Amino acid sequence: MLADEPLRPLLTDLLRGGTTVRMEVTGHSMSPFIRSGDVVTIEPLLGRRPALGEVVALAPGGRLLVHRLVGWDRGRALFRGDVAAGADPVASSDDLLGRVTCVERGGRRVRLGLGVERLPIAWLSRVGLLRALARLRERLRS
Repeated sequence: MLADEPLRPLLTDLLRGGTTVRMEVTGHSMSPFIRSGDVVTIEPLLGRRPALGEVVALAPGGRLLVHRLVGWDRGRALFRGDVAAGADPVASSDDLLGRVTCVERGGRRVRLGLGVERLPIAWLSRVGLLRALARLRERLRS
């Protein structure tokens, strides 16, 4: 999921400065838990290490992404969109901006995906099963 291009530098600066941000996201990599057009609230990490399964805003290479922490490899955080084809490039600690604490869709809070269920979701995402399930779901719908 991405933030709108013109707002990325501002949102990145606000999060790095310790300000909580609400923004609309675009893209389908976090579907079905976060969908294009959803509004997310991101609280700055301020040096805190994100927990496994948390949805995190990160800025690798100037892009602003909202993806899930799916694991650790030799002390490095591994991120991936829930239904993305592969993992993101390894992010440095400087790239980590904040964690998603709230998702709103159509003015209503979405509860699934940020609670304790985030751990099995992270595992399913890391091994690619969420992507396979999403494709199966789409085939059954059509």
